Amino acid sequence: MKKTAFKLPSDEDIVEVEFLGQKIEIKTVIELKEQLSMIANYIINYFSSNKDESFGRYNFFEADLLLRLELVDALTSIDIEDKFDINKADALGIIKLLKKHVKNYDSFFYRLNKTISIIEDEKESDLSIGKTIDGLSEKIENIFNKIMVMSENFSVEDVENVKKGVKDILEMVDESSVSKYLKEGSE
Repeated sequence: MKKTAFKLPSDEDIVEVEFLGQKIEIKTVIELKEQLSMIANYIINYFSSNKDESFGRYNFFEADLLLRLELVDALTSIDIEDKFDINKADALGIIKLLKKHVKNYDSFFYRLNKTISIIEDEKESDLSIGKTIDGLSEKIENIFNKIMVMSENFSVEDVENVKKGVKDILEMVDESSVSKYLKEGSE
């Protein structure tokens, strides 16, 4: 098959629309560089330490608000520096206007949501591994404490009980999600 040059429309397609009685310009494509920057900023804001955990472990509200502000700044001719209230502008329809005119708006949000989902899954997996390790550490510590108490008057039965306890722990570790995770990682 013979290849031919294919020309895409300019990424700088701009439409002029009316918003609240004022004419504004909207870029119709979020450039890849802008997408990457916005996704990186969203990740930083979303996963930053949340001081008020009543809204959950992550900072969705702050990250979402800042992303909306960043979208308006990057895609419109609106000056956001001069007392611009993104929450009010959103309520009045600026984000709906962007959704209507920006051709890759949905694909950008798909990429953003997919990226966040992957990171959340990794964090949950790491958290689960940490809890498993903490639980195992606690059980091992309890067994060693019992060994210390029993060591004063060890009998053959005591030694067998210790062996059984250690064997049970090793089997538990081998069957744990941590062990499976580590085994998968080494393959």
